[in-house]
Amino acid sequence: GKTTLARLLAGMLRPTRGRVWTAPGNGTPPVELLFQNPADQLFCDRVEEEVAFGPANYGLETDLMPLLEAADLTTLCDQRPQALSVGQQQRTALAAALALRPRLLILDEPTMGQDWAHLSRLMDYLVDLHHNGQAILLITHDERLVCRYADRVIRLEEGRITADVMCITDVGEQKTTRNFDERRQVWIGNTLPYEIGST
Repeated sequence: GKTTLARLLAGMLRPTRGRVWTAPGNGTPPVELLFQNPADQLFCDRVEEEVAFGPANYGLETDLMPLLEAADLTTLCDQRPQALSVGQQQRTALAAALALRPRLLILDEPTMGQDWAHLSRLMDYLVDLHHNGQAILLITHDERLVCRYADRVIRLEEGRITADVMCITDVGEQKTTRNFDERRQVWIGNTLPYEIGST
């Protein structure tokens, strides 16, 4: 259900009921989706070409070096994306998606193939982007990622929203939404209860 939702938002699927609406763009795709399997979206012969392809296709002038540095790809620019590790492919696909400056970036299980050091560095970069206005939808089962990075958590079960929680806390960086109680509250760590929204 979560991946289907991501593909609907990205315009890759059409809904059988209802509709998905996105605001008109500026000539580039308003939503970019990073697939769970990055090999499915890599097709260029070199990492640098992969990251540059989207902007070149849309006539954008983009400084690729900050993206390559943030994704720890500067030493891999001349490598074939298909020959990289899964984690390196994931970072290549992410840099290529960000190069298009989408209004919404969707990450479908970005922990696949990543060690925690690379993932932390990449997620810290995404947090910086988010603080500068980048909307990010993270689809994951990884509680560490949710605890450390999420501002809002929406739980889907069998195609329905069962929880919608703002995770803003004064108790430090660690946040969790693991423990739901019968009064429809969620506990942040073991300290503060936060009400679940009705939508």
